[in-house]
Order: sequence, then C-alpha cells, then structure tokens
Amino acid sequence: MEQMRKINEWFTTRYAGCGKPVFLCGDFNVLPDSEVIALALERWTLLSGTDLTYSTKKRSKCIDYIFAFKDAAPVEVQNAEVLVEGTENLSDHYPVLITVKY
Repeated sequence: MEQMRKINEWFTTRYAGCGKPVFLCGDFNVLPDSEVIALALERWTLLSGTDLTYSTKKRSKCIDYIFAFKDAAPVEVQNAEVLVEGTENLSDHYPVLITVKY
C-alpha cells in the first residue's frame, strides 16, 4: 500500500496535467480485488483488464496490469489481451498487450 501511495504521489507531482498519456505497467503481485489495486484506481485507469496472466505453468490469476494516469492525456483502449499461445516458455508470466488511441 505504501508503495502505491508513493507512486501516486510521485506521478501526481510530475505528470498532473501532462498533455501526453502516462502509463504504469508491471507485475504488481496482487489480485484485482486487492486494496493496492483499489488505491491505484483512485489515480489510474486500468487498461489491460483482469484476464489471467500468471503462471505459465498453471494459469490461475491476474497480477500483471497496464494503467493510464487519469491526470494526463486520456487514451482509448482499442484492444487488450493476454498473449497465451506460443509464449509459454518466455517467462513465468504471460505477456499483456494493449493497443490504445491517443
């Protein structure tokens, strides 16, 4: 929770009012219904959805996300997907891909 508070503070200080989109993405190690994601959603829009991203051994949970900063230029999601087929041996996580319009 403290890390997400710091992230929100840091991005707000530097990018509030930015004329370009600002993204935050990665392995958050928390489920979509967690307090961390709820705190993130105060300042960020979830673009990637909550499809299962982990693990390539047994696909069972979503812990990887792509967000857009609400106080920067907005984006429109054209496509969001988890790339499953052919990516099983690249990592223990499946790649998350979004296409946005700015």
